[in-house]
Amino acid sequence: MARPGLTYFPKDSIFPFKGVNFLIPPAQLDPGYCPTMQGLRIEDGVITTLNSLSNFADDIGAQVVLALIHFVNSGGDEKFIAVTTSEIRTNNNGSGAWSDITGGVTWAGGESTPVDHTIGVDATDGDRYVFITNGVNTPVRWGGAGNVAATTLDLANFTTCKSLAIFKDRLVLGGITYTSGDELQQLAWSDAADLEDFTTGTAGALTIGDAVGDISRMEVLGDQLAIFTTTSIHMMANIGGAITMSMRTAATNLGVFSRRCAVFLKGICFFMSREGFFSFDGVSVKEIGKVVGKQLREEIDTANPHQAFAYHHESRERIYWVVPTTDASFEVTYFVMDYNLEDVSQSTWTYYQQATRMSCAGTFKRLTTDKPVFALAGTSQCQELSTDDTTSIVSTARYESVDFTAPEGFQSQRVRWVEVEAELKGDSVTWEYSTDGGATFTGATTQALTTTWTLYRFLVDTSSVRFRFGLKVTATTNGFELRWLRVWGRPGGRAS
Repeated sequence: MARPGLTYFPKDSIFPFKGVNFLIPPAQLDPGYCPTMQGLRIEDGVITTLNSLSNFADDIGAQVVLALIHFVNSGGDEKFIAVTTSEIRTNNNGSGAWSDITGGVTWAGGESTPVDHTIGVDATDGDRYVFITNGVNTPVRWGGAGNVAATTLDLANFTTCKSLAIFKDRLVLGGITYTSGDELQQLAWSDAADLEDFTTGTAGALTIGDAVGDISRMEVLGDQLAIFTTTSIHMMANIGGAITMSMRTAATNLGVFSRRCAVFLKGICFFMSREGFFSFDGVSVKEIGKVVGKQLREEIDTANPHQAFAYHHESRERIYWVVPTTDASFEVTYFVMDYNLEDVSQSTWTYYQQATRMSCAGTFKRLTTDKPVFALAGTSQCQELSTDDTTSIVSTARYESVDFTAPEGFQSQRVRWVEVEAELKGDSVTWEYSTDGGATFTGATTQALTTTWTLYRFLVDTSSVRFRFGLKVTATTNGFELRWLRVWGRPGGRAS
């Protein structure tokens, strides 16, 4: 729509759904990005306020939750397991009390030794089991009924391990502790006929000779086993015969920040190191999170890697990286990736900070239910993302546009900014603007919204070299959604 004497900046339609970008200065950004955001998510091309958390089931008890595991047993029954510092419990209804399945096993872990697990079928009985280790006690196994049982691995002098994986019908242990001491660069695997037989058949062991760091995480990637240390990546293949396994080094001087900072899916791994976010397909490593990598390096608390973790909400094709931060105002930063496997470079990143740290996350699944569940660090309470878009909104939710500047034809002049058009819906929103790159905002005004998409015109009258538009929630009961905007102005005098 033409307006005499006015022009739009930089184009007539802006669809701000590309996510956050900390790499490029705000005045040079594609206007589809945000230079910063808080408490927002992007759903189907729309920016929407993030729902807050509400309690999931009852408080577990006087212990800290270290892992939340979805497990389907041989009978097809879905189980939801909470592994804590002192117990293992289940809640299969998503409400009420948790059942203690620890039984008589010794279980005394801690946050500094995060939990790992793997799921596989034992050929000795044909049943499906989840194997769990806390890096301190003897690993346990559970088939979905009764209590967990300590594994009876016949590996001489074995005490515990840092990581577990099922590979080619074998149980693989990584980062092993023996009664004589730690062998944290060693692997051992069972015979395929018995997941607890480490002495006969095709069972074996090897040490990663060129690894500098300790084994942190193991997971099947394609037809090989990916092994991450803190400083390298290795691939193990099953070659059969007397040797059984072979090893190659895939990457050096780059490893996973902590064992919980990697997500494996469909032949590719996404992981976080202290340098940034990367993908690994079994052959090559590529940086995937350049738009947020600078922010990660500035905020990450490298002294507490055990507090960092990745959570994959598979049905939403979304990965949350929960990162301890050095920012005194917050405990954690969330870097959220909505991935695109067809073209990973087109994945969308969002970002927000939170005063309360989470210790782990998992997905509670049932036939008609699929919801993320987070455990509050330092407590025994789990919380789920609220689905109520009218009463449970993150109080810090806000959107900021790029810094709009004068077009090439009159870049030596100020712009007299006149109007912002935005297509919104929701409850209400506070709009404001900044002429100093987001350092300060003025003109805060509340606008009531409707539940249908409506075009709103926000009138301003200010002259400056740059202009940034902001939206924020008015209350935790009032959310908003944004899918389109446009900014109008005219030449406004020479810039000083």
